[in-house]
Amino acid sequence: MNAAYRYWDTIHWYPTYYSCLDLVVGLSHKNDIARLINKADIYGIRAFLLRESLIDALGQTGRSPRVVNFDTLFKTDTPSFLTNRVTTGSHTMFWAASLGYQDIILLGIDGNYVEILPEAIHLSGNVLTMSKTPESNPNYFFDGYQLSGDHFHIPNPKHEQRGKVHLVTWDRVGTLLSLSDTVVVNANPASCVDAFPKCSFENVGAIIASIRRNRLNKREEPKLVGPYTREQGIHFEELRVFYPFFPEKDGTMIDVGAHKGESCIRFLRRGWRVSAFEPDPDNRAELTKATAPYERIRIEERAVSKVSGRLYPWHKTPDSTGASSMMPFSSTHRPIGNVTTITLRDYCAKYDITELDFLKIDAEGFDYMVLQGFPFEILRPRFILCEFEDRKTVPLGNTIHDMGTLLLNLGYHVFMSEWHPIRRYGIRHQWRCFTHYPAETATPYAWGNLLAFAEAPDLDILQQTVKANILPGKSIPSASVPHEEGSHI
Repeated sequence: MNAAYRYWDTIHWYPTYYSCLDLVVGLSHKNDIARLINKADIYGIRAFLLRESLIDALGQTGRSPRVVNFDTLFKTDTPSFLTNRVTTGSHTMFWAASLGYQDIILLGIDGNYVEILPEAIHLSGNVLTMSKTPESNPNYFFDGYQLSGDHFHIPNPKHEQRGKVHLVTWDRVGTLLSLSDTVVVNANPASCVDAFPKCSFENVGAIIASIRRNRLNKREEPKLVGPYTREQGIHFEELRVFYPFFPEKDGTMIDVGAHKGESCIRFLRRGWRVSAFEPDPDNRAELTKATAPYERIRIEERAVSKVSGRLYPWHKTPDSTGASSMMPFSSTHRPIGNVTTITLRDYCAKYDITELDFLKIDAEGFDYMVLQGFPFEILRPRFILCEFEDRKTVPLGNTIHDMGTLLLNLGYHVFMSEWHPIRRYGIRHQWRCFTHYPAETATPYAWGNLLAFAEAPDLDILQQTVKANILPGKSIPSASVPHEEGSHI
């Protein structure tokens, strides 16, 4: 990819496929890329994935049958979130999968950049140039990757994707590939790219084989319960699904978005230790009152996210006390003050939490960030319950599949409880089905919860428990059911 040809020239080895998708880097290396194309027979390079601007600049060479136009190739039938920000590594991997490669191993992808080297000077916008060849280049696998006069982008401009462009694009491509037959493994355990399982190079074969076995098992698993129509008015409580698997006493729970204590108080009655996070001041007052008889609870006013110490506005809506959030996803949300964030990694370290039975998350759009800030490397919750609703989270850069893929890659057995799209907050909602994950929701406007088990649950017990906790409701006349696209507020 990109300028790696400089290393290939020194070892006289060239890959089967080459790509350069950076608009600035491509034009900066136009002459050498032309050489690679013109000598492709000698080098053994079958195809070149390039941007249209570079192809036009190459003239006749760019019209070689070996050249593939990225902008044309992914113009149709590709989600816009994949093409609105392109990085060479992530999108080349997507190209590899489209070519039919089903086992992909990432080597040297660490996602950890020094954004501006001392030798780099600013040209314009996000574009830099090397004023002189760096003596040492920490961003690449050999020091001669960038030379004096090279033009290139700042890897992760602060104003784009919160300064994490490369990590975001890896996550997005990973989400798409998780729904295909392609298996991707990152053979760099220290990598910042968490979109794929990580392991040492020696263990790659075993990890790929394990993932394929798990996927095969998932394909053979049918839907457990449902689907039900909205008109049937079915209601359901996901929390009860875990009951047969919970320890009776001396368990530990972290409740993110504890509201007024409806969930955590059940565990306090069992003698569990509970850490309850509720940033909303009114809800927290009710939570404190409801749990006053119990000693084994610690109530925390900070909001949980993937970074500690950030200050965000806190929004409330008159529609529902359970819809307060750092993000105003409803037209009726109004800011009432600020909250400070904390990661569960920092919280667990501070309070020496070394075992966790149940992690319950209802963070109104920030559930994925809560998981990103959890210390899974040293602490493995036995059970996890987290909410998804793409309507809230797509503006934040993630979907249900980002969260589901993260849990699967951590080795959890994941199930999806899907609800019909929310018509209005503060009223009774209608439940649809309970199924294995990975799965697709019936509509992009659906919402629900992912239930993750560290150990495979007994499916018969799980199915019986789900069925036993279905609550029949009032039938809803079909005429009162709005069109799905307009059903989310």
